[in-house]
Amino acid sequence: VRTSQVQVRTATKVDWSFKDLIADDAKVIAHLLTEVMASVTSINLEENYLGLEGAKALAPALRDSASVTSVDLSWNNLGAEGAKVLAPAIRDNASLTYLWYKLRTRTPSLRSHHRRC
Repeated sequence: VRTSQVQVRTATKVDWSFKDLIADDAKVIAHLLTEVMASVTSINLEENYLGLEGAKALAPALRDSASVTSVDLSWNNLGAEGAKVLAPAIRDNASLTYLWYKLRTRTPSLRSHHRRC
């Protein structure tokens, strides 16, 4: 499916859940949120492999976003250290009203056992 630049720039909800994304992908997502997709209000990154480095990449973008109101970062192997990195960004973001975050880790063996709500 081809997506036009206009569709990307005007998107309000993005769902990148269950995409096997890694920390390098989080860097791209952070860039998109700050430079390209300023109208995004909801981001779903559930069930990926972003890890601590992904949290470090996303934190500034989440902190500075004036439009994001909802973020799902559950099952991303962020751990307690990732929570510590994200906490100031979440605290300083005036628009964020919903955050879904589970500290449990995701392993490749769980891929076939996930469920969507």
